[in-house]
Order: sequence, then C-alpha cells, then structure tokens
Amino acid sequence: MLRMEGRMENLENGPSWADMLPDALAKIFGRLSLEDMLTIIPRVCRSWRRVSQDALCWQIIDLDEWCRGRNADTIERLIKSLVNRSCGRLREFAISGLRSDAILSFIAQSGELLQVLRIPYSGVTDDCICQVAYKLPCITYLDISGCSFLSQVAIQAFGEHCASITHLKRTMHPQISSMVSSNDEEAFAIAQYMPQLKHLEMSYGLLSISGLKAVLEKCTDLEFLDVRGCWNLDLEETFIKECKKRFKVFHEPVVKNDIYSTDDPDLDASDYCDDSDLYSDMWGSEIDEIGMDMHEEEINGTLYFWPDMSS
Repeated sequence: MLRMEGRMENLENGPSWADMLPDALAKIFGRLSLEDMLTIIPRVCRSWRRVSQDALCWQIIDLDEWCRGRNADTIERLIKSLVNRSCGRLREFAISGLRSDAILSFIAQSGELLQVLRIPYSGVTDDCICQVAYKLPCITYLDISGCSFLSQVAIQAFGEHCASITHLKRTMHPQISSMVSSNDEEAFAIAQYMPQLKHLEMSYGLLSISGLKAVLEKCTDLEFLDVRGCWNLDLEETFIKECKKRFKVFHEPVVKNDIYSTDDPDLDASDYCDDSDLYSDMWGSEIDEIGMDMHEEEINGTLYFWPDMSS
C-alpha cells in the first residue's frame, strides 16, 4: 500500500505534459486530426498552442477530407495559413479539387522538400505545371487523377524536373474515358520521361496497346500496374499472363461484358468511383467562413486560432 502511494506521489510531482520538449509534442500532435490541431490543442495551454503553430507540426498537410463541401475561398485561405506555418519544411500535401493555378503556385514556393503531392480532380493547367515543376525536385509520389486540364505536357514537365517520382496515379473518371477515343500521348510521355516508375495507376485511361507496350518497354522497374477500365485495351490472354508474372500487382482492363462496363445506361459511375462522396459534410456542421486572426475567435460554437493573412 505504501509503495502504491509512493508511486502515485511521484506521478503527481513528475513533469507535466506542458513541460514536454516541443519536438516530442510535435511528433505526438502529428498523429492528430486537422480539427484537433486547429480547435482543441491550442486551447489546452500556452505551450501547446506555441507548439501547434510550429513548422514541425505542419510537415504533412492533408485537407482531402476537410475540404469536401467547403467554400473555395475558405479552403484557399486555410491552405495559405498552413503552408506558411510549414516554413518551407512541407513534406506531404493532399487536397481534392484544387480550384486554380494560383494556389498550386503558392504551395510550390514551399515545395523544395515536398515528397508527396496529391491533387486529384483539380483545375490546374499544363502551363502552371511547367512553371512550378522545377520547384518540386523531391517528389516521389504524385497523384493527378481526374485533372482534366493536364496532358502529356504536364507529365513531361514533372518527369524532367522531378526525377525521383516512383509512384504515379493518373486515374480518370469512368464516364469520360468511355466517351473519348484512345490517346497514347500521356503513355508515351510516361515511357520517355518517367522510366524510373515502380507504381503506375492509369485506370479508365485512354491508352491503347501501343501506349501500354511503350510503358512496359521503358519502365523496367514497374512492380504495380493498374489499367482497369481502359476500354481501348484488348489484351490477349498470353499477354495478361506475362504481365501477371512480371508485376507484383497487375490489374487488367475490364472486359466489355463486365459489370463495370459503361455500355450499361443504368449504371452510375459513382457506384464504383472513389470520389463518389467528394462533397460529403465534415465534422457534423458546415462552417463556410473562418476568421484568420492570431487571436482566438468563436464561430458557430467552435473556437479557432488563425494567423493574420490580411497582408
């Protein structure tokens, strides 16, 4: 009994969470959700609030879920706020439906150490990628799925300036791919400018057998290949068997009579597309406008802390 009392006394007299080293706290905070980091942690104590604004806590910025259903201006203001907090140490950035070239250019200004870039279904253009790709030399994982304004030009720019890319995701929307004729230009660009790829996803792409063979010939390190839904690929059984032997993971094209075929007018593409709930509500309530002051501000019953972005 005395031993137990002694242990409890030591715990009570020991160091508090507020006295933990900032680096240790930052690692712990890195496992929390965006909501927790912006609405809960800053309210605990002053030391936690300081740490929550440190660059170490914002090396990974994932807004993919938070942005769904949000006002575009609010999203861009938050992006600028968090990227500024990263102080050039940004390692991973993820968001769906990025609206414009301007915000990607802003992110690229802090992208010297960026390794993971996921911007599916965004409105960025080839011109923007050509202007910012050289600022992203460390990218290893790139997701530009569903970016309809990008073409082989963007792939060439990424390939020329981002030689470390080993994982490329270029999945397109099923209904769009079924209505457009084959186009191997992107596949040829991948073969020529990204031969180092180990993981390639081109589901519902427009490539034909010529484009696929070019990729297979040049990208000799490929371990994962996904060409599901590539309607223009009619592969022979022997070719499929060779691919299954060569790759650790190979997802072959879907045949015309498969349940995924878009020939069925009653089939909704959202039934099998990963972004079907793209605009679902987050956190139980909608918050369209968020204050950006350094001082705390209560909005709709939730307390937020924001740096001043007016300048």
